[in-house]
Amino acid sequence: MFLLCGDGNEHITSLHNQLYEGEHGLEFGSAHPFKPHMTIATYDERADVEQVDVSAVGKLPIRGKLSALELVRFEGGRLTKLKTVPFIA
Repeated sequence: MFLLCGDGNEHITSLHNQLYEGEHGLEFGSAHPFKPHMTIATYDERADVEQVDVSAVGKLPIRGKLSALELVRFEGGRLTKLKTVPFIA
């Protein structure tokens, strides 16, 4: 499940495109264009997603500010932070 980005989405898209320039860009195809988002949940079964009460998310829109980029590794079911790079205003 994703929260989609509204205001500032062009900045997030630009950052995404810069991160995936070169050989990493091969992981993405034009059939699935990037939409700026924040992942808030994952589910193995679609039926689980259909049971989610989205009203429990709270009052929308949610506003936030990105302050850093974190490089992480997901291995063996664990997420490990490798490095944090703060954004400079």
